[in-house]
Amino acid sequence: MTSRMKILLITIRFHTVHEKIVQELTNMGYEVTFLEVPIPARLQRASSQMRLVGCFRDKKAEKNAIKELSNTHFDYCLALGTFFYSNKLLSALKETNPHIKTVLALWDSLAGWDFSYALSWFDKKYSFDPQDCAKHKELMYHPDFFLDNTPIFAEELKYDLCHIGTLHQLTGKRLEILLQLKQQADNLGLKSYITLFHKEKRDSLKSRVKYFLRKISSKKIRQFERRVAQVKQTSTIITDQYLSMEECFFIEKHSKCIVDIPTDVQSGYPIRTINTIASGQKLITTNDHIKKEPFYNENNICVIDERAPILDVIFLSKPTEKINIDQLSLKRWLKRLIEE
Repeated sequence: MTSRMKILLITIRFHTVHEKIVQELTNMGYEVTFLEVPIPARLQRASSQMRLVGCFRDKKAEKNAIKELSNTHFDYCLALGTFFYSNKLLSALKETNPHIKTVLALWDSLAGWDFSYALSWFDKKYSFDPQDCAKHKELMYHPDFFLDNTPIFAEELKYDLCHIGTLHQLTGKRLEILLQLKQQADNLGLKSYITLFHKEKRDSLKSRVKYFLRKISSKKIRQFERRVAQVKQTSTIITDQYLSMEECFFIEKHSKCIVDIPTDVQSGYPIRTINTIASGQKLITTNDHIKKEPFYNENNICVIDERAPILDVIFLSKPTEKINIDQLSLKRWLKRLIEE
């Protein structure tokens, strides 16, 4: 590999993940230009299950990006996570760089964020979601990566059970499952850190009015909000206090077992799940697709029934077995995208 090949990295600012990706690519010998994916404010305020994300495209940001990159040479274009630009950006890149290799790697389900219209624009395309890969044959399966595989010693553990997540109408089942698991943990004398972030107040009057109108027209939203209010009267697991990624990592790293409850439309595993396995921690999940993975081990991973979740004390008491998932380190994850 030429030591200073140039990569255009297109991705969102997600905590510090984008910074770690830039640093890893730089360590691998590439010269990296970071282009932030602009997620329009009105999409951020919308439901997370958007079928036609293309209509939310920030045309001004795209025009500025094309102008800024018009005379720059690149060997690779890596679009990671999402892609809110149109084919105009890629066409402009290819016009300036006829031999550029374009790669798309999705870490969101197409059933939630539908970028299927953009798949044909890229030379290679990957997804972390097995169901998406089965449905779209041009997608190659590529699970997410881990950022930290530092093992935790028993004396450093503070919690037996941990889940830090978000709560909205698409993750209503998450609330019910976690309430049952927390109650079981309390009854068993286990220490748990279970919290769900739920934003009640909207940022502006306009967004509050829009949400109010959606609430009036949607029975599901009204039922969800009533359930949230009901739970908050008797439980403290719902909060509006946001935790940074560093705070989340610290709490999770000092937990014996992490609980993963994906949405109905997702079959892939988030970075948090891969981090858990890489660190040698226990994992409880409702995602039974994980049983098909080479890193699945019943001593380390427990798949529970979301309709009747049971906390398996025997599973929690057994030590984990060391599993080698070095192939999912960030470096090797990136290497596959670029060099295969």
